[in-house]
Amino acid sequence: MVNYQNSKIYKIIDNTNNNIYIGSTTLQLNQRLAEHKRRYTYYLSNNENKKYNCSCYEILKNNNYKIVLIEELNCKDKNELRYKERYYINSLDCINKVKNPIRNIEEKKEYEKKWIKNNPEKFKQIQKKYYDKVKNKLCEKRKEKIICECGCEITKVNISIHRKSNRHKLLMEQLE
Repeated sequence: MVNYQNSKIYKIIDNTNNNIYIGSTTLQLNQRLAEHKRRYTYYLSNNENKKYNCSCYEILKNNNYKIVLIEELNCKDKNELRYKERYYINSLDCINKVKNPIRNIEEKKEYEKKWIKNNPEKFKQIQKKYYDKVKNKLCEKRKEKIICECGCEITKVNISIHRKSNRHKLLMEQLE
């Protein structure tokens, strides 16, 4: 279990151009930096999957940087730590402004709309992959039969259509 009482906000400074990356962690700073380096090395070696691209890689690629503690925090949970990280990202001139560590619901919806608009083919692929994954469950759910209050056996997905039908109305009148 992660102990958020020992949280830290840090920055990685590029000594070649003074770019900074803001981050948060519950680890020691040297451990967190080692994790960034490990992921960067994996990112470079993994040609097929360049999906995980952290903006700190722009600093790490110059191989001339240092990690500096900004603030030690006593947080109760991950959200509190993320909100504090977001505060520093918004307050300081850093290279990871585009990646908010935490978004409110409206920001998240707006981001998703933009992403879908800018990536229609990728979005279609994701939808297709998801559909292929749950297709059997959906088919089973569509076949599920129930008994309506009028006595008819119908599929569960068609209950609202059935209740509007003349047959349902007629059978309900006969039951009264």
